[in-house]
Amino acid sequence: MSGLHTLGRRYGGPSGGVYGRRGDVDMVTPAWLRPRLGRMAPLKILVFTVVLIITLLFMLNARAHTRHVIHPHDALNLTDLDFEGVPQTQPDLIAYIRQLHLRAPPLHGPFYTLHHPDTTDHSQNGQSLRVAQILKGKRGGFFVEAGAYNGEDLSNTLYLERQLGWTGLLVEPDPWNFYYLRNRRRRVHSIHACLSPNPYPREVTFRQSDTMGHILQPEEGGRGLLTRVKCFPLYSLLLALNASSIDFLSLDIEGAEIQVLQTLPWSKVQIDVVCVEYKHVPEGALALKVFLQSKGYLLVDALGDDYIFVRKELVKEDLVSVAEARGGGGGEKGNKGVGGGEGGGGESVLEGRRITGGEGMGGEKGREGGGGGGGAAGSKITAGL
Repeated sequence: MSGLHTLGRRYGGPSGGVYGRRGDVDMVTPAWLRPRLGRMAPLKILVFTVVLIITLLFMLNARAHTRHVIHPHDALNLTDLDFEGVPQTQPDLIAYIRQLHLRAPPLHGPFYTLHHPDTTDHSQNGQSLRVAQILKGKRGGFFVEAGAYNGEDLSNTLYLERQLGWTGLLVEPDPWNFYYLRNRRRRVHSIHACLSPNPYPREVTFRQSDTMGHILQPEEGGRGLLTRVKCFPLYSLLLALNASSIDFLSLDIEGAEIQVLQTLPWSKVQIDVVCVEYKHVPEGALALKVFLQSKGYLLVDALGDDYIFVRKELVKEDLVSVAEARGGGGGEKGNKGVGGGEGGGGESVLEGRRITGGEGMGGEKGREGGGGGGGAAGSKITAGL
């Protein structure tokens, strides 16, 4: 016992040392060691923390390397080569479009920040009003407009959206046009992309040219304002929106119209009215008519450079329109030289069917004994559709 007291006094013991008791054993901590232990404690904690973090990172990295699930963004990195052969219904592709490319409508106002808010129909040749007439003023319909420009000028769908409460999708590949489109704050989905002319997504070189932008063709060379744009199949966009029925499809894509239409699985989608610009279709307007006729559509109108087709089931048997017509012969002399007589009945042709047209009205007051006007050549769908 005296030996322990002597040791305690030597190293601080009762007169300066610190020791504890575990049972009958004194745990002695020399006084000279206490400051060093105090300074080492933070360093030990730091080293322990760093080692722990490195260990956790190593474990997470090793776990990630053993997994085989690839995120759609990594799997589909949007290069032409990687997309070759990827089907337009591939689930990862649909998720990629839905999560990273589709722009949802704005949730809060102001809405419709238009340059011409008092204009009712913004379409160039009354296409919007014609579609509304064909569908009997349907409310709450769904549209897809490809080549949506700035979302206001020349729009074939803005009237349907504002006046009839429709919703839908606006597709615009030109980055400047899409910027202005988004600023219009329309209450529909939108996407900065083009419609793929193939049944798989791809990336293309796009020539910017205001309303005439288009996918660059090899023979055009590399002149002009060019940009790279992602193209998605139309059916992929519909799947991303969970839409299988379209009331109105408007295509103004400067030349790839038939190719885009060919990518659709027509047995899986229903489109009531199709408006297509035929002027720049390289296969020709006749090829466009023949293709859509083979899919069960009737050409019912031509407005400007656009053809309007309607699904046959919507066209009643007794209400047939005239797309191409020939006027009838002139009428007989009018009585007492007041005006012309009634013209003869015209004949018209719609999708290969010959139909007798109505008689033309008499000419206005004119020279004595003037002949009547010819039968009217119809060019619009019969009223009532």
